[in-house]
Amino acid sequence: GKVTNGLLATEIIKGQIQTGDNTFQPQAPPNISIAGDASNPAPTYAGLATKGAALLQNAPNTSGVPVTTMIGSDGVVGTTDAGSDPAMQVGAYDDVTKHNVAAGFADYRAKAGLQTIGYAISEPFRANVKVGGTAKDVMIQVFERRVLTYTANNPDAFKVEMGNIGQHYYQWRYPNGAPAAPPGGTGQTQTNPNSLVAFVSPPTWKYDPTPVTDGPPRTTYLGPGPNQKLVILIENQSNPPMTLDDVLATYVDAARNQLAGGSVANELLPSDTTIGGEPAKRYLISGTRQDNSPVSTIVVVAIHKEKVYSFIILADASPMPNYDDIQGILATMTFQT
Repeated sequence: GKVTNGLLATEIIKGQIQTGDNTFQPQAPPNISIAGDASNPAPTYAGLATKGAALLQNAPNTSGVPVTTMIGSDGVVGTTDAGSDPAMQVGAYDDVTKHNVAAGFADYRAKAGLQTIGYAISEPFRANVKVGGTAKDVMIQVFERRVLTYTANNPDAFKVEMGNIGQHYYQWRYPNGAPAAPPGGTGQTQTNPNSLVAFVSPPTWKYDPTPVTDGPPRTTYLGPGPNQKLVILIENQSNPPMTLDDVLATYVDAARNQLAGGSVANELLPSDTTIGGEPAKRYLISGTRQDNSPVSTIVVVAIHKEKVYSFIILADASPMPNYDDIQGILATMTFQT
């Protein structure tokens, strides 16, 4: 597929940092674990680009065939048992990139949207990796914009998850940590006493100085998209303490209420991610309101030192504009206290 701005997984796998519309900076794919704990020796982006390079080559359509390709702990490509899970069979074929797509991932992409996930740039494969210290059989596939994983013994809502591509991309692009201003002066470090977080953002995102007169402490940054804003809210945990799922559920309800009487174009089920090294939950929905006006919402929630941090991105557009800016901003969020 053609490499365009924001195709993070494509840039990592090809070892090409896009610096302009048609300009690239070569940088070897990183030795970062694609799935599971960071300590997993394989599969890594570097390993997939070398020992697993055959999985990146054009493949014939094998619709209905079980995914049996396996990457071992040594990074070597082999095979494993077929199993009987229909989600772990080939369910689609991307003619544009000449790759098969596992059924579980094809179904998920149909809900999340092609613009969010992209076309497949690898064949689906499996690996035995540790997730939270526990070994699991995980199916993995790399798409233009995201890496998807499938874990059969997870709860239904979390069988398919998106890998931390934004975090991995920043670790790769800025191995010594994201600079205060990325090369060429194209970014800025934002820190605000109310938000208690710092992050790197493009200069097109501006701090909104409008004072907060009610509700919990919050800070707002205005994006370049139509009525686009990033709102950061900090709240003390309720008693009894809330879980990430509890916190996210309130925002999911609020986001869906915006679409009451309208239509849903894209909806990503809650997925696990990280903010500033802390476990976080993420959710996206976009569509149209009852009056046919477009709207998109991304919510990421984290709990740090008994405080709930909610990162809410809103825009009067569908899908969410400047999506890759947002991914980059969230990947650099760090807690200040």
